[in-house]
Amino acid sequence: MPRNNIYKTAKPPEEVEADIFAANLLVPFNILKKYAPIASPCELARLFMVSEDVIHNQLYWMKIAGSD
Repeated sequence: MPRNNIYKTAKPPEEVEADIFAANLLVPFNILKKYAPIASPCELARLFMVSEDVIHNQLYWMKIAGSD
């Protein structure tokens, strides 16, 4: 089923929360931290079976959170 990701205003808070939950479930920081120094974002995306966008976002948030 196609998703409708087009919002007339900002993404609803429930959708933001669901996206964050899914990203952390699929790409946990503790495992990403282990593989990030030795794998490219493309390789990490294949390893975790997610898009490269998800990997880039998780790497960004991991750095912001000081988990790197």
